[in-house]
Amino acid sequence: TSGVRSMREMFSGCSLLLELDMRSFDTSNVVDMCKMFEGCSSLRMIDLGNFDLSKVTNMKGMFEGCASLKEINFGQLNFLQKCIDTGKMFSGCNNLESIVTYNCPEEIMQMFLDLLAEAGLEDTEVHSFDAQIFTVMICPHCGKEHPDTTKFCPETGKPMPTITWIC
Repeated sequence: TSGVRSMREMFSGCSLLLELDMRSFDTSNVVDMCKMFEGCSSLRMIDLGNFDLSKVTNMKGMFEGCASLKEINFGQLNFLQKCIDTGKMFSGCNNLESIVTYNCPEEIMQMFLDLLAEAGLEDTEVHSFDAQIFTVMICPHCGKEHPDTTKFCPETGKPMPTITWIC
């Protein structure tokens, strides 16, 4: 998806869509997400935490009609600085309870809260965290954590995977 510039209406009208794994999406060149999830009325949670939204200028109606949507993870809200059209972005998201974001400057957060207020969603909880990236090594065989420089588990002698967490 690295060459994609428009995700306009990509999932629009997918009313039976319950969940969506978008971890492999490369959105670094996307400028248009207009009505991307419009009418996904069964979707309950969307995780956009790995999306690069820095070039997106159109998010009009992005979640419009997502009546069952309860939670959105946006990751960073830096897209609000360049996004020209966010009209009706949350229109019809009457069950939206929680939005998660991180490393959000105060002025961007205020823009976002204003956007929610325009949609009548002032009571939606917005959780903003200061994120730090660190690496933890967890052996999949014994379940124990080891220093991030460990290449083999001292308990099992098997190779260690690397897992990057954002907290």
